[in-house]
Amino acid sequence: MSAFPNGSNSNVDNVHVETLMGRLQLRNPTNNPLVTQSLEDFLLNDLDDDEDYDGMPDLERAEAKVDRKVIKIILSGNGESILKPNSGQAVSIHGSSICVGFKDEEATGFRAWEWHGHVMAFDEEFGENLEYIYVWNLHPVD
Repeated sequence: MSAFPNGSNSNVDNVHVETLMGRLQLRNPTNNPLVTQSLEDFLLNDLDDDEDYDGMPDLERAEAKVDRKVIKIILSGNGESILKPNSGQAVSIHGSSICVGFKDEEATGFRAWEWHGHVMAFDEEFGENLEYIYVWNLHPVD
């Protein structure tokens, strides 16, 4: 399964993948020989495997889990039914409440997805607290 239909490999696609990998704190495999799996394999594997998040601060771990789950749902083709985009309704992802929206960018052939909400994070100074997140992501329109 390719995240980019028709095997497209344009510069926009590469920038999108590099941006996403940066958000997930991954590096391009050519720059990091320790990364042995593709981005899609990383996104689509078991989301409950905490080994993927070792060494990440609690807030970044919580946000990465939400981001990863949302992207998995979008790539599965079920984004419009599960995430209820543009409805103003919140959905629960990994115990976090987020609102999702999208806009088709017809000139570029991409759909701009965005989500925002709150994740619960632990801080040694303040304990458990809600942190606001905002994320946007581009995906090719099928």
